[in-house]
Amino acid sequence: MSKLKIQIEADDGEPQKLLEELALNKLGATRVLPVPGSNTLNIDGGLNDIRAVIDTNNISFYVRYERDADKFEKLITYFVASQTERCHIVVYEREQDK
Repeated sequence: MSKLKIQIEADDGEPQKLLEELALNKLGATRVLPVPGSNTLNIDGGLNDIRAVIDTNNISFYVRYERDADKFEKLITYFVASQTERCHIVVYEREQDK
């Protein structure tokens, strides 16, 4: 899986709740579940096209197909734009973009 160049930083100290809202409202999930044998979370209703990792107040995202990276980054950015009082986007340069 490839890591997206954006992360969500939860300003309200509730990254799990924020991720659940993203998953349910934008990614078609009915709940967020841990993926057995990994530290990732299934957030797209079992399709396994995108996963998340919560580290303190940061949420990182990983996509199965690199071709879907832009689509998911736009979707996440749109979600965060509606939640500016709770979170913001942090952008990291990916190795393959250097």
